[in-house]
Amino acid sequence: MDTVVEKVGAEKMDGIISRLRKEREEIERGIFEEGKADGLIWAEDAHFTDLQNAVAWDPQMSDLPEHEDLADQIKEMIQEDPNLDYESDRSWRLDEKTTQYFLRWVEGVQEIWNKAKSKVF
Repeated sequence: MDTVVEKVGAEKMDGIISRLRKEREEIERGIFEEGKADGLIWAEDAHFTDLQNAVAWDPQMSDLPEHEDLADQIKEMIQEDPNLDYESDRSWRLDEKTTQYFLRWVEGVQEIWNKAKSKVF
C-alpha cells in the first residue's frame, strides 16, 4: 500500500509543506501586528491604574497580570478572539502564539503610556 507521500510525490509534498509553513507564518505575523494595534486602542480608554499594570506585565514571565481587574480583561480578550488560546488546569497558561500577541499588545500600551506619562506626572 502506497503512502500519501508516495502517491503525491516527495517533491510535491515538500512544496505543500513549504507553502503551509509560509501561510502559517503570515497568519501569525498578522496576529502579532493586530496585538500592537489592539494595545494602542485599549490604552486610549484605559484607566490610569490599568495602564500602569499593563505596562508592568510581562506575558513571558507571568501568563496573566497580577492585578485582578486587568487579568479579567485579558481573559475576556482571549475568550473573544478565536486566534488566541490558553491552557487551563486550574490556572491560565497562554500558548506561544497568544504570548507573542500580548507581548505586542503591551508594546502598544507602552507606546501610549510613554507619550502620556510625562504630561501626567
